[in-house]
Amino acid sequence: MKKISLMLVFVMSLTNAIAQIPGNISYQAVVRDVNNNLVTNQSIRIRLSILNAPTSTTPLWQEVHIANTNESGLISLQLGQYVAFPANLFRDNSTLFLKTEIDPAGGTAYSISGSSQLLSTPYAMVARDVENVNDADADPTNELQTISISGTVLTLSHGGGSVVLPSSGGGGDNWGTQVAITNSTLSGNGTTASPLGIATQSATAGQVLKWDGTTWTPADDETGSGGGPPSGPAGGDLTGNYPDPLFKLPFHRAVTLFETPFFIHNNASENYSIHGKSNGYHGIFGETHSTTSSGVLGKGSGYGTSPGVEGRSGESEYPNPPEAITVGVRGTANAGAGIMGLANSGYGGYFRATNGKALYTSQGGVQFRNLGEAPGRVLTCDGLGNATWEATQWTSSGNNIYYTNGNAGIGTTSPGSNRLRVVSDVSGGTNATALFQNLHAAGLAMRASTNSTDGTALIIQEGSGYMLRCDGYDPNWFVGMIVKGRSVGINTDNTGNFNLVVNGTAAKPGGGSWSTWSDGRLKNVKGTYKRGLSEITALETVVFSYKTGNPLNLSSTPEYVGFIAQDVQKYIPEAVAEGADGYLNFDMHAINVALVNAVKTLDSKIKNLEQELEQANDKNLTLKNKYDDIYNRVNEIEKLLILSKK
Repeated sequence: MKKISLMLVFVMSLTNAIAQIPGNISYQAVVRDVNNNLVTNQSIRIRLSILNAPTSTTPLWQEVHIANTNESGLISLQLGQYVAFPANLFRDNSTLFLKTEIDPAGGTAYSISGSSQLLSTPYAMVARDVENVNDADADPTNELQTISISGTVLTLSHGGGSVVLPSSGGGGDNWGTQVAITNSTLSGNGTTASPLGIATQSATAGQVLKWDGTTWTPADDETGSGGGPPSGPAGGDLTGNYPDPLFKLPFHRAVTLFETPFFIHNNASENYSIHGKSNGYHGIFGETHSTTSSGVLGKGSGYGTSPGVEGRSGESEYPNPPEAITVGVRGTANAGAGIMGLANSGYGGYFRATNGKALYTSQGGVQFRNLGEAPGRVLTCDGLGNATWEATQWTSSGNNIYYTNGNAGIGTTSPGSNRLRVVSDVSGGTNATALFQNLHAAGLAMRASTNSTDGTALIIQEGSGYMLRCDGYDPNWFVGMIVKGRSVGINTDNTGNFNLVVNGTAAKPGGGSWSTWSDGRLKNVKGTYKRGLSEITALETVVFSYKTGNPLNLSSTPEYVGFIAQDVQKYIPEAVAEGADGYLNFDMHAINVALVNAVKTLDSKIKNLEQELEQANDKNLTLKNKYDDIYNRVNEIEKLLILSKK
C-alpha cells in the first residue's frame, strides 16, 4: 500500500472552556500523493484508527469521514464525531498511534496510508500534573467525600460535619404556615393534604400542553391530519423542514450480528413498503462484500406462489421494459424454482444483454413445457419470436442430415425452382451471403460440377459492383483478381480507364507478344506519324520505385526502369493520358512507333555516311596512287644524287 505524505496538526477542541473537557479531537492534515503533489479541491474518504502499536491490525477505535480538501490540500475533521471514544481509552494506554487510510476517489479502496504517534496536548499535561499534586495534608484522596443520611441526620465524610434536618411532621414538606403560590395552571398548595399538580384547565382526553406565547394551555396534538401538519426544522434521522421532511441520507449505523438497523413494516395490502424509482440509474441498489450473502434478499413467507422478489411490468408509466434497464436477480432453491416469473399478460421473464449472453446456463438443461412438445420435434418461432415445438422436415442418418421433399431457402421464403437459395442484405468487404471454408491444406472450399452444356457456373451482376472477386494470400498464386463491370484488375481494384490492369509483373509464356487488330481494312489512316529520333533522344530514363502508402496501393518494394509521364508528355504527349483517378498513365506503344521513326532516321543517316565513306575511300585511293608515284620518283632522285656525289 502506498504511503501518504501528511502534515498533521492535532488540537484538542475546547467546546466549553469552563464546564468540561471536550469529547472530540480536532484533526487537520495536508494530503499529498506518492509524487508529493497536493490533492486539492477533491472529495476523499478517510478511515482513522487508534492503535496500541503502529503495526497492529486490531483498532481500539475506528471512524470513517468524507472530507473535501481545499486549494492547499488541507482537510479538517472532528475525531469522535460519529463514533465515541471508548471509556478510559487514553487513561489505560500509555502509548497510542493514529493510523490514517485515504481513498482519493472517495470510495473504499484505500490506496494511501500513514501512522503517527498520538502525543499529549498542553491541557492534557496540566491534567496529568493535577492528578499527582498533594495538598497540604499530603493526602491526595481525603478530598473525595461522601454524603449520607440517617434519619434526619445528614453527614459529610472526612470530618465534614453533620446537620439535623427538620422532620416532615404530618407528611409532605414542612413549610410551617407557608404554602405554594399557584395560578390557573397548577392545582394544590404543596401540602400533604393538597399536593401540587397540573390543573386540568378544561382539557379533554388526548390533548397536550402548548405554549401560546404567554402561558401553557391545553390543545389538540399535531398529528399531521386533523390537527394540521408539524412545522419547523426536522431533527433526528430526518432532515429538511416540516411538513415535508426527508429521511437523512446516507444512513450510517454500525450494527451487531442479527440486528436490523432499518425496518419498515407495511400492514396495507395494496401499497409498497419500499418504492424505488430512478429516471437515470437503479431505483434500488443492494451491495454486499460477503461471499455467501446477497446485496438484496427477498423472502416469500406466504403460501402458494408468494415470491420473495417480484418484478412487474405494465403497471407504471413504462408499459414495456425500457431499453436502458439493468436488472440482476439471483434465485437459489434447494428444491423447486430459484426464480419464477408469472404473467397474466406480457412477460413472465425479460432477459436482455447489450454485451454477452441474455440467458446463460452453466449446469443442467433448459426445459420448455406446454408448447406442443413431442419426441423428435424442434423449437421454432414465428415472426414475433413466439416459440413452439414443431415437427422437423430434416432427416438424420448418423452424422448426416438431409431434406429430400423440396427446395430450401435461407434468408427467403421463396426458394423457387432452386434446390438451395440463399438471400441476404449484408454489406462490407468481409461480409458475404455464403462463406465456404476448408481448413485442410489440400482441400477445396467450393466445387461445382455439371453435365449441362450451358456451363458450370453463371454469375449475374444486377448492380454496379464486382462480378467476380478473388482474394488469395498464397504468394505463389494470384494475390487477388477483381472483375468489375467490363474491367479486369489483377492485384488491384483500381482499373481506371483500362479494361485490364496488372499491379505488378505479368508473363505470357510462349506465343510471341500481345497482338492487336491491325488490318488496314479496319482502319481509317489519318496521316503519317512524325515523331522520332529527336523526341526519343530528348527523353530521360530513370530507375524508380513507387512511393510507400501511395493512393493506388502500388507496391513500393521492387525497383523499375522507365520514364516519368510528365517528362514524356513534353515530347510525345500522345503517349500520356490522365486517368479517372487524376493520375497520369503512360502508353509505351507511342514510344515504340517513335523508335521506328528514329531507326528510319538513323538508317538514312547511316546510308548517307556509307556513301560519303565510299567517296572518301575513292579519294583516298587516288591520293595513295599519287603518293606512291611521288615516292617512287623521290627514290629515283635520291639514287641520282648519290651517283652524282660519287
